[in-house]
Amino acid sequence: TLGPIHLVVSSGGKGEEVDIDLAAGTVTAGGKVQELPAAVQSMLADGITMKMSPLGKVLAVKNLEQMAQVLRSSGLQGLDFQEVLKQAGPSLPEEPVKPFDTWSQTVAMQLPLLGGQPAGGGRKPLRVTTHYRMVGYREHNGRQLALINMSTDLDLPAQKLMHTELAGGAFDVSLLKLSERVRGTVGFDYERGVPVTVSLNLVLDSHTRVEGTKKADDAQTRFAIDTEMRDFAMSMTMTLAE
Repeated sequence: TLGPIHLVVSSGGKGEEVDIDLAAGTVTAGGKVQELPAAVQSMLADGITMKMSPLGKVLAVKNLEQMAQVLRSSGLQGLDFQEVLKQAGPSLPEEPVKPFDTWSQTVAMQLPLLGGQPAGGGRKPLRVTTHYRMVGYREHNGRQLALINMSTDLDLPAQKLMHTELAGGAFDVSLLKLSERVRGTVGFDYERGVPVTVSLNLVLDSHTRVEGTKKADDAQTRFAIDTEMRDFAMSMTMTLAE
């Protein structure tokens, strides 16, 4: 379950703080308090239940249906949260781990669709590999944690994502570039078998293009829209409540 969430968002040299209180059902931004949308509150406030093996492998996840309904209503389809949460790790190797040991975990997952249908029929799953390295120990609230560094590099090849027919026109969405770099550290309580602290840093670069035709004044007009995002950075810290 998630407790109060504090966000700091900065763009163009300007920053804004946002606080989300799931228990109260409110979001505070710029000093103004508003109610959370009911769908968002129920999606987050109920939390999720994960069944894991002693090595950290996610075997089953419950309470994801509300999240799936929100995605379907927004037109975002095909994202399997069961597979996403298998990346939450760390998934430990079968043999004992000591400082400076390394291991990897690879998960196959489908990319979500933004409405429409995938171009060319079926889609190949995306294989995501996370590398881990045990770096030492740290004390946290009287408990000894094993510190595990994690890193994931993802570069997708250029591909056509979907084709959509509309009244008076049609358009194609193509991914020209998607590059993601994730670095983080997990503080793992090995006596209890749970991650206690997680810190992640993500940097994302993307380039998408929408090309199509639209009908105006009984004439077909072609259009193209390029959207590029550079060095989108996000840092996240989570701590397990005692």
